[in-house]
Amino acid sequence: MDYMQPNLNYESTKEDDEEIKYITNVLKNDFNLYETYEESLKREEILISLKKCVIEAVKNVYKQKGKSDEEANSAGGGVFSFGSYRLGIVGPGDDIDVLCIAPSTDTREDSKICERVELLEEIRKQLEIIKEEKEITQILPIPEAKVPIIKIVYKGIPIDILVACVSFKSIDDNFNLDDDNILKNCCEKCILSLNGCRVTNAIFKSLPIERIEDFRLTLRAIKLWAKKRGVYSNAMGYLGGVAWAILVAKICQLFPKCKANMLIRKFFEVYGAWNWDIPVQINEIKEEVEFVCPVQIWKKETTHFPFYIITPAFPAQNTNAGTNQILKRVLVEEFNAYKDYTEKINIKDEHCKYTWKGLFQGGIRLFEGYNYFLQIDILAMNKIEFKSWDGYVESQIRKLILNFIDLPQIKLRPYSVGYHIKDTVFPCSKTYLFGICFVDPESLEPKPNKIINIREPIKKFIMEIDKKRMNKNDNLRINFKEMKDLPFEILQSQKEEMKQ
Repeated sequence: MDYMQPNLNYESTKEDDEEIKYITNVLKNDFNLYETYEESLKREEILISLKKCVIEAVKNVYKQKGKSDEEANSAGGGVFSFGSYRLGIVGPGDDIDVLCIAPSTDTREDSKICERVELLEEIRKQLEIIKEEKEITQILPIPEAKVPIIKIVYKGIPIDILVACVSFKSIDDNFNLDDDNILKNCCEKCILSLNGCRVTNAIFKSLPIERIEDFRLTLRAIKLWAKKRGVYSNAMGYLGGVAWAILVAKICQLFPKCKANMLIRKFFEVYGAWNWDIPVQINEIKEEVEFVCPVQIWKKETTHFPFYIITPAFPAQNTNAGTNQILKRVLVEEFNAYKDYTEKINIKDEHCKYTWKGLFQGGIRLFEGYNYFLQIDILAMNKIEFKSWDGYVESQIRKLILNFIDLPQIKLRPYSVGYHIKDTVFPCSKTYLFGICFVDPESLEPKPNKIINIREPIKKFIMEIDKKRMNKNDNLRINFKEMKDLPFEILQSQKEEMKQ
């Protein structure tokens, strides 16, 4: 079929409803993907508390800028969720992505003033004030990130807080995030912060209201599958949450009469055959607005990437600019393998070995096709140092993958799932594995060198990492290992996987 045009021929059946109930029960009972009412209520209470912090922080910034008490009290402030929580697919323990919006103290059209930095600091101070009484166990500002955030853990729930200032006199709960004009006079970091909410809203708008629940169930299923197969990671260069949501929304558009059970099957069928020179997008890209936007709008003719999955809100961006040819090959292979799998699922046949539970239970079977591995150990002496070191190495690890691009004799399979292995020296550690198999050079055109220097890409990566190593106690080890030499914990976990 033409995967660019919607297919209106499919009609749902009673069997579809039965299969959907089965899938929902598997996700709920076997994989615990649904929150209880009490957990949902706790999240709502946290957002209310955060809003009070933001309003107080805005008041303080206004007063620091010499504004009157009346102006400070009327400025307000908004807290808006996005990502999995806003999409309605959050599960127990999942984080909440939160955007805090404040009005600028200077709302002139030509103003370049932005209080984002001051506001981020004031929010941190407010969180410190309520830290003890409100069960906040972690406050970690990351001001140097591309989109500056504060990471907190509030009543056991991880929360990422982003901040944006806009040229309005006041902000309330009715603030229209979807209006492109709110970006006018915003700095680049504020626009990128606002984009999370705007993209989430645009995904919802791309679907009829009656299809939202099918979208949600399909997305829950696909995200679980991607995590189990080790291909869910924006940091590593695979696809992150936004990309998976756009891919699922596109399937919903292409098959508007399919229910979730068929949408899951169609997902693998379509993306296994997709021509990735064609962008996946769920609406037309808006290229012009009536103001100067400091964020560059994505245009295919000015970029070249293996994958194009385009965000639906202005300014349009390619969600997965970090994906390279190695990761593209892995993803397409996975899509095709599970196309075959899902086509064989038959809940009517009790003897069928292809099941919905099995789809999500497949896990990381490291030894299917790989006898050699890169073992990447991220190590630190305490939890605080480990958290920042681990985050930094994870953000750079796609560069290690890129270093293997020019070695066609090696087939690399990075897994995004980290293992926690006991180390004799370092109390805090995480291990990643990349599967390796060697390709016969005689089968390749043009013929590469028969001698492979596998140390060179590893050495190059470690040298890059060492340039920004902040703590001499942090360590990074990368070793080439045969299957039999992998840590005992990993070998044991693989034995358990194979029993399933």
